[in-house]
Amino acid sequence: MSPRRGSAADGVVAWTHPGLDDALQDVVGPPTSGPAAWTLAISASEVSDAAAVPQGPEACYADETRAIVWGQWIAVTDGSSALWIAPGGASVDVRLHPASLAAPRRFGGITCTLAIGLALRLRARFHVHAAALELDGTALLVAGDSGAGKTTTALALALGGAAWGGDDIAYLRMSVDGEVLAEPTARAFHVRPTTVAMFPQIAAHAVPMVGDAGGRVALSPAKALGGGVWRGPRAPRALLFPQVTANPVTRAVALSDADAFGRLLTASALVLAHAVPGADQHFAALQQLVAQCACFSLELGADAVARPEVIVEVLRSELRGQDLRP
Repeated sequence: MSPRRGSAADGVVAWTHPGLDDALQDVVGPPTSGPAAWTLAISASEVSDAAAVPQGPEACYADETRAIVWGQWIAVTDGSSALWIAPGGASVDVRLHPASLAAPRRFGGITCTLAIGLALRLRARFHVHAAALELDGTALLVAGDSGAGKTTTALALALGGAAWGGDDIAYLRMSVDGEVLAEPTARAFHVRPTTVAMFPQIAAHAVPMVGDAGGRVALSPAKALGGGVWRGPRAPRALLFPQVTANPVTRAVALSDADAFGRLLTASALVLAHAVPGADQHFAALQQLVAQCACFSLELGADAVARPEVIVEVLRSELRGQDLRP
């Protein structure tokens, strides 16, 4: 079987089993041409019975997927397949059951995302649900839960001239000088029908996501957005937490560090997996990210639905008044 490769943070995710192709397309970005700092090798073998997982401390869970710590190994299972993460995150060995592949987007978006996120944490790369863009030279992250308005905000910014990086997955790591660097996963944007309606110029590039419960479409940012692209690791200087409101007018409200940190915890839930090594470093990275950023709650109002450009106008106005280091 020919090898497949994708990117995550500053490394490469490599696999050979074609059954993982559909699942991993939503988890990793396209392969990059530059040198990789590390490679996460994913091997897979098919099983006909549900993969056995030993009893042990439950590190974390997401829906039916749970992560179990067994000695220095971590087993991530959806009840059918099991993904065994080797000590130090050196590799992932998958026991692949057909039931998981029957819903590849769910298997990829939840089970594979959790396994890769935990494996990368063992390499001091910390997962956060955030879009990543660069607006007028300022690197910013747009963080929040599904449905909060991350993709809407990211599309508005990208179509308004911002360099795009990704719409949902980014990894954080500490630099040698103690700052947090962010590297987004440049996968296809996942866009809800209501968001597509706000941006008619992207409709021609929207591709239905087969099996997606929310009826979302996949959008190639390179084709639909054009413009600049986020290059390499960047130190974010602004952190945005969008939320859809019933207000008539969109506004950005400055947040205290404590409020911003509390919101960031919900966007980086793996920090709570204390049974997995790296929890303290993960926690410290989130604290540093808040400390180095101007933090805002972005309250999306009715005017943003009628005219999404208002999102860019509001943010440019707020960021112009901040002392943001390059």
